[in-house]
Amino acid sequence: MLKELTESIAILDQITIVISAGSMLFSFLTWIKLRRQKAFDSQRIQIKVIVPETEKYIALWSRPERKHLTRAEVLGLIGSIPRKSSANYKIAYLNTRDFFQRLAEVQDNKDSSVLFIECSEQELQQFDLDKVKQQCEYAGW
Repeated sequence: MLKELTESIAILDQITIVISAGSMLFSFLTWIKLRRQKAFDSQRIQIKVIVPETEKYIALWSRPERKHLTRAEVLGLIGSIPRKSSANYKIAYLNTRDFFQRLAEVQDNKDSSVLFIECSEQELQQFDLDKVKQQCEYAGW
């Protein structure tokens, strides 16, 4: 009886060792995955308001982290660009399916680090370009 009990304890000990090793491996792989996800979420995304035909653009001074890149955040950052009047800005592209698809692509794709907001020359003129030149990166003027 003592021999059977000793053998049973030895088998349970071996099972415990295998389960512990599996748990340790699982914990390590989860830790690696979380580190990669955190690095991905922390990448900074550049936002550019661009006129595709002329390649004029305004690159916003703030680069939000990918995890904070939402429609509301993008609209708020564009709203921080100095305007000629106190009226709200209007960019038709922000209400299109293409904008939402592009936003989702930048949120999910590690190879996308720039969000392009297309606008017309007329829509770009609502911003005070003299002040923009002092606060933002720009090109095409």
